[in-house]
Amino acid sequence: MKKLKLWTGILTLFFSGVLIGAIGTWGIAEHRAMENLAERKSDIPRIIMKRLTRELDLSQNQRERIEKIVCETHAEMQEIRKRYKPEKDQIIQRSIDLIKAELLPEQQKKMDAFHKNMKEHRANWERRRRDHRGPPEFCD
Repeated sequence: MKKLKLWTGILTLFFSGVLIGAIGTWGIAEHRAMENLAERKSDIPRIIMKRLTRELDLSQNQRERIEKIVCETHAEMQEIRKRYKPEKDQIIQRSIDLIKAELLPEQQKKMDAFHKNMKEHRANWERRRRDHRGPPEFCD
């Protein structure tokens, strides 16, 4: 019976570590992707238009109409990201709560500190992104 409890504890600890690592990796990947988008967000519609113009041999009239469509789509996609952020945050919080239920009290404190650190890092990144003064938007 003691061996079963020991192995159960070791496996629980292992899988908790895997899950924490996966969440951390996902957060870092999202952060880098968002940072790239924030730095070059005005480039996305520009890149799409350049490629469409080249691939489809668009006339000037077509370019103007299609550029409007591309810019509107880009704005809608940004709104969707904003709209679903609270739901994404709830999913992450639920996951953290489930992880903490598997941890010992000392580990829970470390998890709380880890999560607080990640939130502060994210807030600092968002503040830097807002303060960033990039080139004028393509879709203005």
